[in-house]
Amino acid sequence: MTGTEPGARRRIAAGGERHYATLLAEHGPGPLGVGWNSERAQHARFEQLARVFGADEDAFSVLDYGCGTGALLPWLRARGHTGPYTGFDLSEAMLAGAREAHGGDAAARFTSDPEEPGAADFVLASGVLNLRFDLAEEEWRDYTVGIVDHIASIAKRGFAVNMLSSHSDPERMRPELLYADPAWWLEHCLERYSTRVALLHDYEVWDFTLVVRLDPRPTPGG
Repeated sequence: MTGTEPGARRRIAAGGERHYATLLAEHGPGPLGVGWNSERAQHARFEQLARVFGADEDAFSVLDYGCGTGALLPWLRARGHTGPYTGFDLSEAMLAGAREAHGGDAAARFTSDPEEPGAADFVLASGVLNLRFDLAEEEWRDYTVGIVDHIASIAKRGFAVNMLSSHSDPERMRPELLYADPAWWLEHCLERYSTRVALLHDYEVWDFTLVVRLDPRPTPGG
């Protein structure tokens, strides 16, 4: 996360811990407890993120970056995914809920150590870049680029991340949230990570998803 002052990173981490601990205490481990309006909205985002996966396999490894209480895990399992799953989150309160809910899955683990997850075939990040806190826009840009750089560095085959869109209806925007420019992020991903990038901005919620494939293109006729 180069480019962001350590003090800013600490404020983000501390602010996120307080915010999500409050939500979890008020609403429990469901979608409202991790900041989404409904299970339908949460699953709509999962559908977009999962477009990074190959269509003909089910045993790849997944790192859920900012996993919250691990709602992505049963969603993946219900769709046939059998591979290793790692949930990473800085909130110990969230991870306690995740371990309680999903501790019976032998192929799943949860951690708050940013060094522990290691690489995975695919890295998914849903909602981890939505809260502005007290940071200026330039500080947040540096921070978000650093996060996505890190995600790209530990993804072996591809990654997908969503952000709130700056093209949301103005009357729906909230001052504590960060609204990112999807066109800027598309260009950034094309220049920095891969030429195999999709920008998804056509689904029912007020954000966008970037799908970045890192594995080589298939050969012509292959």
